[in-house]
Amino acid sequence: MDYADTLPPQRRFGQTTRPDAWWVQPLFVFLGFSAFIVYSTWAAFQGIGDIHNHACSYWYGGNGANYLSPFYSPEMWGTSPHAVFGAALPSWWPGWAPFSPAFLILWAPAGFRFTCYYYRGAYYKAFWADPINCAVGEPRKTFLGERSFPLILQNIHRYMFYLAALFIVILSYDAWLGMWFTDSTGTEHFGIGVGTIVLMLQREVADRIATAPGKSEYGLLSATTQLYARVEKLFTLPAGAFSPPPKVQSTAVRLTMVERLEKLHVPETEFVDFIKLAFGQKRKTLWNNLKERYKQGDLRAALEQSGIKPNVRAEALTLEDTAKLFRGLPATR
Repeated sequence: MDYADTLPPQRRFGQTTRPDAWWVQPLFVFLGFSAFIVYSTWAAFQGIGDIHNHACSYWYGGNGANYLSPFYSPEMWGTSPHAVFGAALPSWWPGWAPFSPAFLILWAPAGFRFTCYYYRGAYYKAFWADPINCAVGEPRKTFLGERSFPLILQNIHRYMFYLAALFIVILSYDAWLGMWFTDSTGTEHFGIGVGTIVLMLQREVADRIATAPGKSEYGLLSATTQLYARVEKLFTLPAGAFSPPPKVQSTAVRLTMVERLEKLHVPETEFVDFIKLAFGQKRKTLWNNLKERYKQGDLRAALEQSGIKPNVRAEALTLEDTAKLFRGLPATR
């Protein structure tokens, strides 16, 4: 049988017989990788000037937390408590060059990712169109492989893995430290930090926790929720939005954690207990609820000092007013 010992002509860039939208996948990979590169560059530059300004933009210690950005770990020189060598610039760092702790360490995880086989397969297609997708023409006629510069550097992947494995240990330790919170007495407690919570609640419950002080609906649930979070009602759904439909309407609520306890300068456990006492009998006045625990002389003096009338109810006080009254009263057991 006769046959022709020839190869078909090479496709032009983008030429294909594929009927599908082959360009969607590399486009999304390109956009995703580009967004991450922009974000990581921005994040690395956030630490510039922190040493000179005695600030720390990559560590959070509010509410007794101990959170270090993974982009800055391990922190060699810096202003957070995690810095190994303290808050002074390394002597060998050029004085004219901007400095961020992230500059010293990001090359290691980046080197591992950029030489990873899966990442290479993704960004070769998305960024270099080599090829842009299977059975689609590419813009070059030769293939040099990874045997010459610069792609020969991809062979350091095995060595970058050893560094990346060390980073896993360090970041795991940082995560463990981030689960311990220090209270106002200096005691550490284990816990999980939460930034934002979105809940779907019965409308009446959502209205109650979002109610401002001064309204009759403001109560213990409102006060304790707003002590820890900023409450926002997002939208309300009718009963018909669910199957089977309930007999109530539902409201989506966003709770954003805030550092209110620190600003109020009150110990958490004792202050929450004080709020419970103030709302103990909701229809009673503040005086009648608090006199069960405090001496009348101490209570009268604290109310006068705080500018609060004895005949008001707890629902009339803001958390700031409640904290001022609490600080004016003697400690009790």
